Amino acid sequence: MLAKGFIEGRFYGMIYVLKRTIKRLDEEVAIRAIESIGELLRELKSTRASRVDDVREKLMSIEARGADSYWSAWKSVLEGFPGRVHRGARDPYNMALNYGYSILYGEVLRAILRAGLDLLAGYLHSDRWGRLSLVYDLVEEFRHPIVDYVLLREFTRKKWIPETRQQKLTVEARTKIIELVNIRLDQRLSNRTREASTLRDTILVQAHRIAEYITGKTNTYKPFKMRA
Repeated sequence: MLAKGFIEGRFYGMIYVLKRTIKRLDEEVAIRAIESIGELLRELKSTRASRVDDVREKLMSIEARGADSYWSAWKSVLEGFPGRVHRGARDPYNMALNYGYSILYGEVLRAILRAGLDLLAGYLHSDRWGRLSLVYDLVEEFRHPIVDYVLLREFTRKKWIPETRQQKLTVEARTKIIELVNIRLDQRLSNRTREASTLRDTILVQAHRIAEYITGKTNTYKPFKMRA
């Protein structure tokens, strides 16, 4: 339930970004990506197992195929963007994404601790001593509607290419990313509930939802979905 929820939340985040920025992307490529992710959502929902270990490989495959479709839309408009690169990225776009995600990791980590959860106990990402698996799990629901959305707007609308020096983002580029991500985190949700009024609040709400599911207070887990 949790592992599928994290991927479902991630896919809805991807669709949100593609729909909200479609006029600045190659529209045909973006539409194909949205359709592909929609098909993968159906495959995800039909996946059944009593233990996540029995289907983790399949879930990771579904997630990877969705990511390939999503990043293809970025490649269609960002010259020099090689696709998603995690560690060791040398292009300014991936360096900016990685830095933005590092800010988000801190927010998710604090929310998990406040909810009384074990940072190392992963569901989609397998447990490994010293690895913040639950942080990597929950961050999936938020990386796209928070970090990707604000950066892709800057890359395409303002034609911003983050400055680098000696294969590192400059102080000015890092400062701008911090500002963009924090403004987005504090953005008020138009469909806010009593639980959350901003995206920052929503991260804590989701952490508490994980705790409620684990402790049996609820028999389902509802991932965060930001509608376009």
